[in-house]
Amino acid sequence: MSIKTFLGDFELLTDAPNAVVKLREIILQLAVRGKLVPQYPNDEPVSILLERMKAEKEELILNRTIVRDTSLPPIQKSEIPFKPGGWQWERLGNLARFIDYRGKTPPKTESGIKLVTAKNVRMGFIKNEPEEYISEATYQDWMTRGFPKYGDILLTTEAPLGNVAQLIIEEKIALAQRIIDLQPFSDLFARYLLTVLMSPLLQNSLNKNATGMTAQGIKSARLKLILIPVPPLPEQKRIVAKVDRLLILCDEIEKRQQQRQESIVRMNESAVAQLLSSQNPDDFRQHWQRICNNFDLLYSIPETVPKLRQAILQLAVQGKLVRQDPNDEPADQLLKLIREDRINKETNPRIKNQIANEPNINGQYKLPDGWIWTTTLQVCYLILDGDHNPPKRVLSGIPHLTARNIINNRIELNGCTFISEEDFERVKKRYFPELGDVILTCVGTLGRTAIISENIIFSADRNLAILRPVAKFILPEYLQLILNGPEMQAYIASADGSTAQPHIYLKQIRSLMCPLPPFTEQKRIVAKVDRLMSLCDELEGKLKEVRSHSEKLMEVAAREVLAV
Repeated sequence: MSIKTFLGDFELLTDAPNAVVKLREIILQLAVRGKLVPQYPNDEPVSILLERMKAEKEELILNRTIVRDTSLPPIQKSEIPFKPGGWQWERLGNLARFIDYRGKTPPKTESGIKLVTAKNVRMGFIKNEPEEYISEATYQDWMTRGFPKYGDILLTTEAPLGNVAQLIIEEKIALAQRIIDLQPFSDLFARYLLTVLMSPLLQNSLNKNATGMTAQGIKSARLKLILIPVPPLPEQKRIVAKVDRLLILCDEIEKRQQQRQESIVRMNESAVAQLLSSQNPDDFRQHWQRICNNFDLLYSIPETVPKLRQAILQLAVQGKLVRQDPNDEPADQLLKLIREDRINKETNPRIKNQIANEPNINGQYKLPDGWIWTTTLQVCYLILDGDHNPPKRVLSGIPHLTARNIINNRIELNGCTFISEEDFERVKKRYFPELGDVILTCVGTLGRTAIISENIIFSADRNLAILRPVAKFILPEYLQLILNGPEMQAYIASADGSTAQPHIYLKQIRSLMCPLPPFTEQKRIVAKVDRLMSLCDELEGKLKEVRSHSEKLMEVAAREVLAV
């Protein structure tokens, strides 16, 4: 791909989220390699520019404005990565005056002269916040190494390393630590130096020359050794003008992409909200048809698929996902059977009496015919949490599960800790896992769920709650579906207890509202949700694949254009 073709058509390559970021990098790479604008033979040779800058530096040394460098060796051929026609390489220390306040910060005041810190210097611009100041008296005593002036280039030398921006503040300012002020000599266009220092080429060079264990930084002595590609002065200005135009175009493309994505997300949220709030079957069909008619737009980016999953779960527990069958045994009869089963299983007379006298529940919204509102307590044999005083860990033995082991609706044993078999004999008296138990994370990370779907033995931490549904009449998969629903997840997240960690108490878990359908309808709902979730996974995978293809296309285009 030619550079002309790339620059003419690059908007076609920017579908991927990070494509514009990559595009900016390519523009800067082309700029510093002499491939962005034409070279003109009538431009004054770079050798003359460098001679004048050498003389300018010598004059500053004679005037004792700067100190002579003794550590700037001649450039070796092996150091030069490439050489555009008519350009030369020079060390940064021979191209600009260094004002180094890297290791010091003056005392601050509430108002006065603005203090620019490393936090203010971002990549390509200076951020006003945080606003900090020093006094006039401090300024006069402090700024003994030199005064920053409008147009200087500021470079952060540590935490963060390599942020670079042009100083376009006309008022008097002071510099804090971890900043070096570069004042280019007359024949080096300051904006060109900014462009070079922002490029991947120079950013890589800064990182390679950085030192430090905890935080990487670069000292001025090493910074002065870094090589800068220098074109003729008129070409420097042409490069900057072209880069400015292209970066503005990048900003416009990025803004349009962001607006388009935000628009799609808003339309998706609106369409889903209308669907979920449907008051009758006709409303539902109308809103669903609108989604179907615009599906390719509403679900053209991976970011909208999670909302689709949430909508499926919410429709499922509202009774809007599958048809009701009047021949199904209604849920009020099902609840009676569940209550009888719980009473028969319970040995404590007091609890038997409590179960027999459980009140009817009024729910949040009207359920379909044949459904009934209930609570998790009314449909489970037990609801408890893990051991509040777990035994010490050992290298091997019985797995001890915490919230970290509940991932993507399943139990992940990899990375778990262990307790001894002897200690497990004690803790299993509180809880022993059974097939069909539903696990809910209840401390720290709230709301993750899993079902015990195979015979495994483990010890449960106190940040896990276990719900054991009366599986003859309520499917564990349906109970998990309720817990995973968006309204339930929102409630769990808002039920944060008063402890230091996010926490939902067992009392709250036992009172969670459950819309209960007939048992056969539960089966239809679970099967339908499984099918739709698989389709969502497939859709999300394809959208990510398209995005990945766009990213690879940009990578290929970048390699081709930089190889020209």
